[in-house]
Amino acid sequence: MLILKSNEILHVNNTDIYMKKIIIPLLVILGMATACKKNNDPITNNPPQLHLTVQWDKKYSYWFNEPSNIHNLVATADGGAAVFFSWFTDAACGTCLLKTDGNGVTEFQHEFTSSEFGCGDASLLQTADNGFIVYGNNTYPVFGKIDISGNILWTKQANYHQLSHLNCMIEKPTGGYLALATGYGSIFLLDLNVAGDTNRCFQVADSLEIPEAVQLEYNHAGEIVLTYSGRINGDYMSVVKTVDTNFNQIWSLPFAQSGHGLIQKSFYINTDNSIMVAGRIWTNGMGDDQGYIASVSPTGSLIWSHQIAEMQDAALDIVLAPSGGYYVVGEHDIGITKINSNGDVLWRESLEPTNQLGPSGNTLKVSGNAIYFFGSVFEFPAVEESPELIKFSE
Repeated sequence: MLILKSNEILHVNNTDIYMKKIIIPLLVILGMATACKKNNDPITNNPPQLHLTVQWDKKYSYWFNEPSNIHNLVATADGGAAVFFSWFTDAACGTCLLKTDGNGVTEFQHEFTSSEFGCGDASLLQTADNGFIVYGNNTYPVFGKIDISGNILWTKQANYHQLSHLNCMIEKPTGGYLALATGYGSIFLLDLNVAGDTNRCFQVADSLEIPEAVQLEYNHAGEIVLTYSGRINGDYMSVVKTVDTNFNQIWSLPFAQSGHGLIQKSFYINTDNSIMVAGRIWTNGMGDDQGYIASVSPTGSLIWSHQIAEMQDAALDIVLAPSGGYYVVGEHDIGITKINSNGDVLWRESLEPTNQLGPSGNTLKVSGNAIYFFGSVFEFPAVEESPELIKFSE
C-alpha cells in the first residue's frame, strides 16, 4: 500500500459540536416543548404546507441512533429509495438496510448485528450493479458490499492509520471506490479496488485535533471535490478543495470568520461545477447557531454567503429542486427551506404541519420530479426517536 502525503498541511483542530447521540432525547423533547410556547420561534412553529405535496410517509419501528448523517439515504436507479441506519435497544445495537419502491412499499429490510457493521455512522451508496456499499463503525471503520437483494457479499475493516470513521464513499468510474476518512489527527483520501482493498492512502490534512471529514463527490469535469471541518486559532472553520484523479490539489478554499465558528455539513455540485455549500455558523460563546449557505465558483472563489435566520441550527443537506432553486433541510429543524440561486429564502414548509416535534431534518435526495426525505420523529409514550422516510413533490 502506497502512502502519499499532501504538500499542504493544515494545522486545525476539528470536531462536530453537535450532540448526535440519542442518549439525550428526553432533554431535546423538553427543550422543544418549552420552545413551542414562543410564538415567534421559527423552528418549532410548523410552517404551513402551501407548496409541498407529500406522496407518502413511512415511519419504521426502530430506536434511531445518530440520525444526523447525510449519507444514509440514496434515491435508487429504479425510482425507489434505500436507507441504512443505526438502531439500538436496551440490550443490543446494530444497523438496518431497508429498500422501498417508488410507492413506499418495502422490498427488503435486513438487520445486521454490531459485529457486522457496528452501531454508528451508518452510511451507504448504490453501486453500478444496483447493489450497495454500506459502511459504519465497529471499533474500526467497517464496510461491505451488498447485492441487489440486500445480502452481504464481503466485508472489510479499515484498521490502519488509526482511522476512526469512513465519512463518505463514492464509486470510481473505472471501478473500485474512493473513501474520505478521519483518522487520529488527520484526514485521509483512500483509493480502494473493487474488492475493497486499499491501493493508495493519501493524507489530505494532518496535525488535527478530533478531525471530521464531511463529503466527497466527482464534479462534471471528473475532478474530486471534498470537504472537511476543523478549528484554527480557536475558531472553527471548514475547507472545500478539489483534487485531480492522482490526488493533486487543483484549488482549496477555507471558510472562516473571526470570532465565529463555521462548520460545513454538505454541498451540491451544479452542472457548471459551481458548488452550493451548506452548514452552520455561530458567534463564539453566544450559542446563536444559524444555517449557513455559500456559493463557490468552479475555480474555488467564494461568490456569496448567507446566514438563514429562520434556521436556528445547521443547514444539514442541500439539493437542487426540480422546480428550480434549492431545498435545504436543517438538523433538528422541522421545516424544508427553499432558497433561490442567490441564497434568498423563498419559503419554509413542514412535511407534517400538525406535528410540532417532527419530522426533524436529515437527508434529501432527488428522484425525477420528486424528493426523498429521511429524518426522524419522536414517538410516544416511549421516548424514542424513530426513522421516517417521506416522498414529496412541489
